[in-house]
Amino acid sequence: MVKSGGEWISSIDPENHILALPGVARFAVVAQEHPRWVERPVALVVLAAGAEVSAEAVREHCTARFANWQPALRR
Repeated sequence: MVKSGGEWISSIDPENHILALPGVARFAVVAQEHPRWVERPVALVVLAAGAEVSAEAVREHCTARFANWQPALRR
């Protein structure tokens, strides 16, 4: 859980969704300090051996499932 702007954000939904992306071996969400929101969720992605997955591909994969306003994936 990450507390951002007074709101608790769960990492479970985005973690499960990103793990379903081909080429992703492991994934975690951690909190990063933010001057306005106190903390923001940050994705750490470990690719499978030989896989090539860009940060943009991960964002596009998530956009298909999560709306921009959803706390799980604010951009």
